[in-house]
Amino acid sequence: ALENVRVAAQALVSRYDPWRPRARLAALVDEARALLGTVGLQHRAGALAGLIVGRHRYAGDTETYDDPANANLIRVIERRRGLPVALGVLWLHAGRAAGWPVYGLDFPGHFLVAIGGETPPRALRPAVISRVVVDVFAGGMPLSNADMLALLRRTHGPQAEVHRPGSRGVVAGCCVAQHAARPACPGA
Repeated sequence: ALENVRVAAQALVSRYDPWRPRARLAALVDEARALLGTVGLQHRAGALAGLIVGRHRYAGDTETYDDPANANLIRVIERRRGLPVALGVLWLHAGRAAGWPVYGLDFPGHFLVAIGGETPPRALRPAVISRVVVDVFAGGMPLSNADMLALLRRTHGPQAEVHRPGSRGVVAGCCVAQHAARPACPGA
């Protein structure tokens, strides 16, 4: 029986190419760099969505959301499906490769990505469009302030804070928290 397990493990390892995720990420970055000349926040959001969702076919995993593979970046790259925060890492990487200011928003109950604005804003400013916020889990759909408020109210009620800038530590913490309990992560 142990010999069968060894043979099965060898077969699995021999089919796995550890360089494939790296090559896919490199291709994504190379194509993102070609977007450098894209002007306008809406156009940049659309260009990233076209690249990540359209060309590379990354999507939120609505069928097996709680699968640990959805928080493992290598598995997300291989499967092209994942949690909002794991997909967000790809959006952040591609946006920065294009030379754009992008940052994660640890939105209560979800993880969003903002494109634009040299520094993350401290609160929503309805009169100033200094960024475009996208829901990477929903295919990069741009969210208005009203959309974000509706998303917030669906999960946390009317008294919750709208959003805070998400640091790299918050992004990493959300990935780890997905393996334990979703409520532990403020921006999952």
